[in-house]
Amino acid sequence: GKHFTYRGLAPLIGLLAGTLAFHTYQPYFAPDNHSVLSDTIHLAGLAGSFNQAFNLFPSWNEEIALTVAVHALLLAVMGALDSLVAAAVLEAERDVPFNPRRELAAQGLANLSSALVGGIAVVGSLQRGKASADLGARHASAGIASALFILFMVTAAWPAVGQIPLAILAAMLATTGIQMVADNIGRLGIDMAHVRSREHRPDAITSLMTAAVMIIPVLLVGAKLIWVTLAGIAVSIGGLLYKLSRRIVFRIYTGRERRSTELRSRENRERLRLADADIRVIELEGDLFFGTAVDLRQTVEALYEKASPATQSFLVLDFSRVHEVDDTGTRMLMQIIRRLEKRGIKVWLSYISDEESCRGRLTQLRRADMKQVCPETRWQDDTDHALECIEDIILGIG
Repeated sequence: GKHFTYRGLAPLIGLLAGTLAFHTYQPYFAPDNHSVLSDTIHLAGLAGSFNQAFNLFPSWNEEIALTVAVHALLLAVMGALDSLVAAAVLEAERDVPFNPRRELAAQGLANLSSALVGGIAVVGSLQRGKASADLGARHASAGIASALFILFMVTAAWPAVGQIPLAILAAMLATTGIQMVADNIGRLGIDMAHVRSREHRPDAITSLMTAAVMIIPVLLVGAKLIWVTLAGIAVSIGGLLYKLSRRIVFRIYTGRERRSTELRSRENRERLRLADADIRVIELEGDLFFGTAVDLRQTVEALYEKASPATQSFLVLDFSRVHEVDDTGTRMLMQIIRRLEKRGIKVWLSYISDEESCRGRLTQLRRADMKQVCPETRWQDDTDHALECIEDIILGIG
């Protein structure tokens, strides 16, 4: 389609060239060692997995039920988090919006279907999603096309696909991993350099609790390492789920409900009252990261979905109650602002300044190059100054 790019041709050419080279020179160096895909995966053996799964029922007991329940819960939680993170990163980097509830519902149906035929757990894949986006995918149908392509490759095309050397696949996976690490290692170093105790106190407390849960049992009672590790993972997941459960939007009000404190003449106050302008303020609260940024996007979409069109539209995002903004949250915020600007809605940010309480947010926004979508002239010390600037624009003063 019109979004197709040629970025995916290089791995494909590398895969074909590596397979050709392997089968050309392999007979001369290791004629008895094939090490191709078909040596590891036997499709005929997969056909019996359905019967094997149902053979467990005659011997079903409480011990098996407990084991299955624990593993199912762990896979469900980890799979849900993995899928949500992958979808959020794709939205932030490729401007591909997603619905968390629909995403998890589809994942649940996919896992039920997979379990009925003895398949493995199904989760969203960041690598596959990024590869599809790099090739130009912009719609959910790309996932269906990918699934059909995989089905074709493991059925009709398996005689050829099965001859792909494992070493070539390993090299491609390693290259993908190195690229993903390289893209984020610099950003991680910058984040560590800008850590401030006040801004990162909640995360520090969670880390200390996790360390305590993992270390204290070992020191006191010599608990098994596997159970200690699982306890630490549970605490970390619990902390993340708690953050995900909190809403980022504290309250919403309009410019008619609250005016700036700037003293204005009676004539200008009347002009503001009669002006065909829409001013809205969204006060944010908590941490802005991939989970809460989705909530913000959905709130903004719902806010303007039924809004009557105005000659001038403005939105102020109040960061006074925001503790921390991470990279994914910032990039998703930039996508939200970019969509609003396309609709003619001017976005202003308040409580973004060099003051000690705001400096961390200012540093994060500058590092993400927020000025590309929201000029720094719209970054104000507080909401009152933002409203004053907007009123000046409406009155033709500024």
